Amino acid sequence: MEEIFRFGDEFGPAKVTHVYQPELGLKGVLVVDNVARGPAIGGLRMAPDVNTAECFRLARAMTLKNSAAGLARGGGKSVLVGDPRMPRDAKERLIRAFAHALRNERDYIFGPDMGTDESCMAWIKDEIGRAVGLPAAMGGIPLDEIGATGWGLRHAAEVAARYCSIDLRGARVAIQGFGAVGKHAARFLAAQGARVVAASDTQGTVIDAAGLEVDALIRVKDEGRSVIEHGRGEKRDGEAIVEVECDIWIPAARPDVIREDNVHRLKTRLVLEGANIPVTAAAERTLHDRGVIVIPDFIANAGGVICAAMEFAGSSQTAALASIAERISANTEAVLARVKAQGIPPRYGAERRGAPIFSYVRAARSTINERGAITRPDLVVVADDTLLPVPAAGVLQGCTPRTVMLLVSREAAEAWRSRLKFSGLLLVMGESASASAGAQAPPVGALCAGAAARLTGAIGRTSLERAVRAEVASHGTGAVESSLAEALAAFDAMAPHAGAVPEGGTIGAAGYSTPDWIDVPAFPITPQTEIIETLAGWFARGEARGRLTTLESEHSMVTGAAAAAATGVRVFTATSSQGLLYAMEMLFAVPGWRAPFVLVNVSRAVATPITLEPDHTDILVARDTGFVQIHCATCQELLDSVLIAYRLAEDMRVRVPVVVNQDGFYLSFTREPVDMPDAEAVRRFLPPFDPHGSVRSRPRRRMRSTASAIRVSRSGWCARGCCGRTPRLRCGARSPGNGRSR
Repeated sequence: MEEIFRFGDEFGPAKVTHVYQPELGLKGVLVVDNVARGPAIGGLRMAPDVNTAECFRLARAMTLKNSAAGLARGGGKSVLVGDPRMPRDAKERLIRAFAHALRNERDYIFGPDMGTDESCMAWIKDEIGRAVGLPAAMGGIPLDEIGATGWGLRHAAEVAARYCSIDLRGARVAIQGFGAVGKHAARFLAAQGARVVAASDTQGTVIDAAGLEVDALIRVKDEGRSVIEHGRGEKRDGEAIVEVECDIWIPAARPDVIREDNVHRLKTRLVLEGANIPVTAAAERTLHDRGVIVIPDFIANAGGVICAAMEFAGSSQTAALASIAERISANTEAVLARVKAQGIPPRYGAERRGAPIFSYVRAARSTINERGAITRPDLVVVADDTLLPVPAAGVLQGCTPRTVMLLVSREAAEAWRSRLKFSGLLLVMGESASASAGAQAPPVGALCAGAAARLTGAIGRTSLERAVRAEVASHGTGAVESSLAEALAAFDAMAPHAGAVPEGGTIGAAGYSTPDWIDVPAFPITPQTEIIETLAGWFARGEARGRLTTLESEHSMVTGAAAAAATGVRVFTATSSQGLLYAMEMLFAVPGWRAPFVLVNVSRAVATPITLEPDHTDILVARDTGFVQIHCATCQELLDSVLIAYRLAEDMRVRVPVVVNQDGFYLSFTREPVDMPDAEAVRRFLPPFDPHGSVRSRPRRRMRSTASAIRVSRSGWCARGCCGRTPRLRCGARSPGNGRSR
């Protein structure tokens, strides 16, 4: 039993899956290491000698890589035993079978790696609908084709060169592994003026101290040949690349190519780990003792996964490349600054970049998740402005987590605020008590626990204190009191800066911010219930002006909403999944009444087999009802979209109801801070409801003739016909007999 769990530690792996189908010759492994920050993204590696141990080490590297890069993604990896040069149809059959076997592993997203490419990802996407690194023709960003990882290596080299006193113009570069990573690293570095003096692949090494012609080398590889077929240079075996004298040495192929038994042969000043785990831990320590700087894999080669994550989020290739440059440059700078200040090996400094998520998860799992308030904490955590220099704050601009928590000093806060543009931002102000007292710095998890606790509303101060003490003890430090002071200060500081707003409160916030009276006809259905409960509480306490009317069904709820809107009041309601289907008859009817109101739908799957996850079939069924639909991905979008929906629905040129749709799993089960507009800002954006066209605005008059009856029934338009079918809002004419502006 111990052998099965030999890879386990407090952080993972969450899951190890072996796939074996002897009739197909299929042997593969999936390791999902840690999903605390979201579904894992990791490449599919194909080689004859891959194994479970290698897969786990690669998955852990991906966990650290995604965390250090500020991505809302966990770490995972899959490996497939086989020769990647096998016939294309056999390779496709094997990859499709492997993907199909893992079709239900929702916590893992396939990407390309050694032995696989964009075409392989297209097969997987077709098979299970879940892959990144797709061909451009399928809407993907072909990260191997554009050289995303090599682009990141170029920027890591640019920063690291300053710390090694290397001038990139004229710097000698040796590249072990001239494949998808190595050839693009060579191309980008050559464009900076570097000389590629050696390159290797599985067939051998080519060396030329004067510099190899990079474009010619790339053409040779693209034709399926070896670098040793390059016309110039000395041809040697593959191991010869290790002892080539150079300024920058880039391992870009297999794991463990530099070990204790060959590290003494390496003659370089800087190692950029283009492959995952290419240098053993012992060899890295030896190089550090020799004064050779090693930029760890999960810092230097993160370009590929950054690109993949941004593709998955719908970003463009241009945005992905810009994000890669910014994130990797900032991370490399931060790591090397710490190395220079503290004299520690780069990997130790780099792990501080990836470790906050572990500290947060360890501290928060035992407290927050026991109450079920957060099922997947998509948090990017920066514990103090000293951990990430303010000039590097822009590295976070391209990421898409639900929440970013920054515990910073007041002096740094404004600089951070001006650089971070996305909405899920929380600044916890306050000087560091431990830093000002000169005490030992508290662990990251202890600092974050207070803000996380207040953010979720899951635990109180007493439970928080227990969690912080446990966290500090797990680090073996003596900074208990200072850590506790930090956490409690963060807990107390949350209220002035952001609210702990649940899914229901987020929607209800629109009603709370709207100064007009709001009518809420409702029929509760989970997970919409919290919305209605929150509004009912506000009405009962006098915190919002409105009335809750409970009805006997969703059919009556939608009918009541339209009828109330027709009387000239502002109306809000909400439903979910089957509730929307129960109301379907009226969904088709009420848009024709031109009665504007806003309905929030918390989308849940309605097809069998029953599942909690949203597939949006409920709202898609309502596509042709005449309701305007707005679909939201975050709580901030929900709040903003409800206000936008009122302005849209109540416009005289529209006058139809609007449905604001959110998913009924992640958004309805999680909480995040939102920026609440003040009442004055809402008044400027959303003026009081103009009831023109409602039954309340129609003149009270006796019906004297059929013509008069027709005139009244068409009261939404100019009665005299002097301006045709012009809405009354635009007509200054007066109708005969009543003296009112029509």
